[in-house]
Parts: sequence; structure tokens; C-alpha cells
Amino acid sequence: MEKLKILYIVENFFPIFGGVTTVADQVAQMLSEDADVYVAAVKPALKKDEKFSEPERKYKIIRCKGFKNSFTQDMIAQPRCDRDFKKFINETDFDIIHCHFPLELAKFVSKIAHKRGIPVVQTVHSLFWYDIHHFVKNKFLSNLLTKIAVKRIKRNADYIWCVTKFCREFLIKFGLPEESEVVYNCSMSEKTNSEEKLKNCNPLIFPDKSFKLLAVGRSVKGKNIDLILDSLKLLKDKNLDIKTYIVGDEPYQKALIRKAKKYNLQNIVVITSAITDRNLLNAYYENSDLILFPSCIESSGLIQIEGAIHNKPTLAIENTAVTEKIIDKFNGFVSKNDPNDYANKILYAYENRDKMTEIGKNAYKTIVKFYDDNTKKEYLDRYYKIINDYKNKLKNK
Repeated sequence: MEKLKILYIVENFFPIFGGVTTVADQVAQMLSEDADVYVAAVKPALKKDEKFSEPERKYKIIRCKGFKNSFTQDMIAQPRCDRDFKKFINETDFDIIHCHFPLELAKFVSKIAHKRGIPVVQTVHSLFWYDIHHFVKNKFLSNLLTKIAVKRIKRNADYIWCVTKFCREFLIKFGLPEESEVVYNCSMSEKTNSEEKLKNCNPLIFPDKSFKLLAVGRSVKGKNIDLILDSLKLLKDKNLDIKTYIVGDEPYQKALIRKAKKYNLQNIVVITSAITDRNLLNAYYENSDLILFPSCIESSGLIQIEGAIHNKPTLAIENTAVTEKIIDKFNGFVSKNDPNDYANKILYAYENRDKMTEIGKNAYKTIVKFYDDNTKKEYLDRYYKIINDYKNKLKNK
């Protein structure tokens, strides 16, 4: 049997780092052992990024012309202006196309795929509404634009996957088909005890006896990172031996630094830039005790998976996608979206360090699913089923 030829559409890709980039990269790595895998993405926007060397992977990365949206900071593809890219898409015999971004590149490729009889899958990695509302500040417009985004997905894709049940149920209210499937994100096994990497690459020292809190992600206001600082302010006078590391990037990082200074938290809070070195990031996870993930706008939550790989539980907010698999005080911690409650959960974890190891092990057992041979078979079986189903649909038209 010939290898499947698979095209992934990710729009924003290395040297841009993020949850969707990580997921698409890891799935492509896994399947490239048994399939012919391509990843289509926008070319780097900045001159300094042109020197960025593509990761050493078995899959192939195809770049398309585009530009950086100064308003949203996302990369916007311009496939119609790229003759070589158009030629590649029109002439390569893909068996299936899997989109991870529902933007211009997916729209363009999906249109060609349908003309050529190639099935298109769309994985939905976003709730959309919260990202949209962050910019428009209007509920009516946010509802309308979310419905438009879902309508675009329905138009582009023949099969829709959502990364959590929460994501699927949330978007059904905006028109997502009820037959959309739930396919959870997994992770590569990258556990490390790289303490030397941490010491060599970063001037900060992880005190051995301190209770260490870690938050990782884009430093944007919508991620609710302020809740961490507001909670730590309430704990400040309890003289706890706590050290908190907030790893992120612009544009909200400077505001966090100012707020930490205003609350006089400089001694217990360290705010660092985004970490793209996976070994160094793994060292942060390994040297932490509790992962803080207060975001209420996630469709999944890759951070809690990465933390659980290192046997570290996550403290998240109730009634969110992140807590879909968390049982409070069993494999993680659940809090109200309130500084007092969040602070109390941090305090509970601090005062019950003897239970943290067991809770962390439970997180590993119940939250982590790796990209392994079983997962690979599941993906390939799904793809073959979709391809056969799509062919039958075309025959019956």
C-alpha cells in the first residue's frame, strides 16, 4: 500500500511558537514515519527570522507569501500572489488535507482541494469569541463574527474536529455542526531533568526549598494572568517561601512587570520572555511544583498536558476547557475566577506538599496522552475512513 500524502495547513508556524504550532508539528512528526507529510505555512515576516533554520524533521515545510497583521500580530497568507505555491497545491496529489487554522491559507487550499476531489479536515483550536471580543469589545459583534468564523469552517471543511468537548459544545451555539468530532490533543514525550540546562541558560536560580509556581503562555490580558498577581498579593503577608515564574512574551509583559512592582512582589515573582528552547522550558516544568493556568478562553490547554508529563498538577478555573479532565485535589486543582479562591488553592497546595507528588502522578495518568504507535494508528485509521467516505460521497452525487 502506498503511503498517504498528507498536507497540514497551519498559517503561523516556526519561528512563531504557540500551542497550534506545537500540535501541528508533533502530529506531522509522528505521521511522517508512515506517511508523506507536508506542512504549509506563511514565510517568516521579519528579516531576522529569515536566518531561522527549519526544525530537522522528516516532513517537508512549504512556505507561502504573506505579511504580518500589525493589529492582531497574526501572519496573513497571500497564496494568490505566490505562483510557486499555487503551482505546488494544484499539481501535488494529496490524499487528504488537514487545516489547523481557518484563515486565508485554509480557504485557498480547501477551494482547490474540493475541485480536485480531496477531503478537507479542520481541527478547531479556538473558541473564537473571546479572541474576537478582545478586539471589538462588543458582545453583538463578537457573536456575529464568531458565527461568521464558524460558517467559514463549515464552508471550507468536509470534516470538523474539536480539541475538547467544551470547545465543541461552545461553538455549536454559533452554528458548528453537531456531528463534529472531539479529537484531543496529545504530546510528545519530552520529560527531562535538565537542571544544568536551566542554570547554564538562565541567570535565575530555582531555590531548592521554595515552593515554585509556573505560568507559561502568551502574555496577553485575555489570558487572565492578572489573577496570578492579584492572588499572590493576598498571600504576600503570610511569609510563604514561594517563587513564581511567569514565562511569556509581549505585548502584555510590561504591564505585568509594572503590576508586580506595584504589589511589591519582586522578591517572589520573576517574569521572563518566551522560551523557545524546549530543553530549557522542560527544565522549568521539571523544577516547578504547581502549574498556574488561569485562562478562561482556552479551547483545550496544552500547558496542563506539558505540566502533567513532568508529574506537575495544574491550578485552573472552573467551567473552562482546561478543567474538562481535572478533578479537584486528585489530578489538579480547580478554582473560581476569583483572587481569594485562587490564592486559597495555592495555599492548600503549599501546605500539602506531601500530597503534591501523588496528585502530580495522577495528572500524568489521567491527563497525558502521547503521540505514540497507538495514537498514530488512530490518526491513520481516521484518515483512511475519511478518504473512503469522501470518495463514496462523490460517487453518489
